[in-house]
Amino acid sequence: MKLIDSIFNSISRLQEKPILFFAFSFIVFFGLAILFRLPHFLSNAFWFDGDEGIIGIMAQDLIAGKHFPIYFYGQKYGLSTFEVFSVAFWIKLIGTGVWALRLGGLTLFALGTTFLFKGILNCGQPLKLSFLIVAAVLCFPSWTLW
Repeated sequence: MKLIDSIFNSISRLQEKPILFFAFSFIVFFGLAILFRLPHFLSNAFWFDGDEGIIGIMAQDLIAGKHFPIYFYGQKYGLSTFEVFSVAFWIKLIGTGVWALRLGGLTLFALGTTFLFKGILNCGQPLKLSFLIVAAVLCFPSWTLW
């Protein structure tokens, strides 16, 4: 218990440096998002679906300079820009594949949970409670549907 308290004390000192605190929180939440989904990532059912395939195609087109994504292909709604840029980043980093598609989505998910974490903290909630709330959101087993 003392170890956990010392970790949270160190993290609370980072709150004085907002950009560093946000970056550290994002890295922690991204790592937790991957950790909570490891059973799926390491299973034989680790495939992408058609929607993710379209995002992958759009990311490859973005990298090739063919298209700047605003909407998903074949639609005139559904802002896809952020998701396509995130997947394009992972494609450039690790290559084309299901990992790039999933890590692109998890990057945005972790970014969103980091903003949620900051929002909960700004409402005056204690650091440990805020972290527990966000950890509960992160471990939601949406991957079981995949």
